[in-house]
Amino acid sequence: MLLVFLLSCYFHLCCLLLFFRLFQIKNLYQIGQKKQEVYGTIINSAINGTAIKRAGYSYSKLISSENATIELQKYKNEIETSVSKMTIKSARANALTKEESLLLIKSLQELNIPQEIIENKNIKNLYIAKDIVDSYKFDRDILRDEKSILICSILSSSRLNKGKSSLISLIQEIEKTGLKEQEIYGIILNLAINGSIAKQKGYGYAELIQKPEKFQELIEQNTKIETNVTEEKAAQERRI
Repeated sequence: MLLVFLLSCYFHLCCLLLFFRLFQIKNLYQIGQKKQEVYGTIINSAINGTAIKRAGYSYSKLISSENATIELQKYKNEIETSVSKMTIKSARANALTKEESLLLIKSLQELNIPQEIIENKNIKNLYIAKDIVDSYKFDRDILRDEKSILICSILSSSRLNKGKSSLISLIQEIEKTGLKEQEIYGIILNLAINGSIAKQKGYGYAELIQKPEKFQELIEQNTKIETNVTEEKAAQERRI
């Protein structure tokens, strides 16, 4: 299954690069990007839907408008040119086939995740939430009911409902600080368990999901952020 996915990604990437080579790659070189940066910009734009967070620079706009690509020169420092591990996970979540989506839903049902949560949440958020709990290295093997509680906790915010925010956006924002997957997932779990990771108001789980860029404010304020999930915190979540 993984091989099929990788081959599919390679094929689509080849098509993507060919399309850009014919139309806009030359413009990315003109704004001073090197080959690796150009390809990183293209991949990130395709996966995230935009080159930068400013309005008017969506992936579709960059394909169709030569001026939009040239105008990126003004915001060159805001362009993400490296393809991160979390960006690849985002692509994986976006590329779930119907069969894979059904298998994911079945696995969540086997964990006794409420059907209401499964039906209300975007499939991408369901995938990422389960991946967080599956990938995080706890101090011990967690029980099935504990895994279920943690997944439900991650998905508890209504902002993760269909048509709303994407959990991966917050994860990618945290990743920009240089933290590794274990630390990033620890932060998400602590956010889900405690509802916040800072004493200041405005940095709760729902707020950070809605405005992921606010996480950078915590870094600028030198806020101490807990990245480990302790047994005490897991026990707290079980009691809840």
